Amino acid sequence: MSYFYSKAKEQEDPDLHVIEEKDFRYAGPKPQTKEAGIIMLADAVEAASRVLEDPTPKRTESHVQNVIENIFLDGQLDDVSLR
Repeated sequence: MSYFYSKAKEQEDPDLHVIEEKDFRYAGPKPQTKEAGIIMLADAVEAASRVLEDPTPKRTESHVQNVIENIFLDGQLDDVSLR
């Protein structure tokens, strides 16, 4: 969802509508199981990778690491033991 939030912010016209990050977040509970956490990571990586320009192996690897790191830093997997 962060990709779509970033794209919306790029096109934002503050005079018409202010884009808020909360509008691009899942309102449900955080993943509670390892399986749900892994699916969350896979879904985020797949969605973000679709828009990667010039997807070389090195660029893709770096992109995947950044997506996963941002999910952990954001606390989205605090209730799952994946580290």
